[in-house]
Amino acid sequence: MTKFNLHSKQTLESSARRSKPRRLPSLNQIIVCSGLVLCLLFLAVPLWMGLAVKGRQISNADDIPQAECIMVLGARVYKDRPSHMLEGRLEAAISLYFKQKAPQILVSGGGAGTDFDEAIVMRRYLISRGVPAESIIMDHAGINTYQSCYNATFKFGYKKILIATTEYHMQRSLFLATKLGLDCYGYASPDKLAYGMPFNYGREALAKLKAIYNIYLHAPISAVQAD
Repeated sequence: MTKFNLHSKQTLESSARRSKPRRLPSLNQIIVCSGLVLCLLFLAVPLWMGLAVKGRQISNADDIPQAECIMVLGARVYKDRPSHMLEGRLEAAISLYFKQKAPQILVSGGGAGTDFDEAIVMRRYLISRGVPAESIIMDHAGINTYQSCYNATFKFGYKKILIATTEYHMQRSLFLATKLGLDCYGYASPDKLAYGMPFNYGREALAKLKAIYNIYLHAPISAVQAD
């Protein structure tokens, strides 16, 4: 009888231990694990994008293949002039244009209907540098890089383009363009305004994660029409 009671007691204790709920991870553990996952993503995504667009960024303008147009991706503008960063992108496009790499320049940016319309400011700058007005196409609906690349192919019908943008921005631009079906090559302008680069590179790291989301999960399209 004693043996039976002892055995029953041990069985009950064992069952109680098995049925005891597991401890949930603490908030600190969740934060640490989330941070590790984000760090891995920040490291892995640029490496993957780099492999996806390998050979598409060309540093010598003479080696750039011919295309249908040169797309300049917008950046900050002032009322009557581009920012230094955007000026660098425009100069890269001008260099390609006068080397007869493409017959048209597509200027794509946001700010439509305001005093800071990026496409209008870019057009004025190009004309002041000798590019004929009839060679310039404006896209006022390029509110972000994804939208600009989408418009280039699905609204303007281009199949092969050259992208003129800043060095830090080029990898993501080429990735989005190729994933949207464009045959594209990039010619980067220097990264001007070095004091702003840490912020720009940090922002770009987050934007690369958003690019993955846009291409593979959800791709919102602006209601603003390109013209």
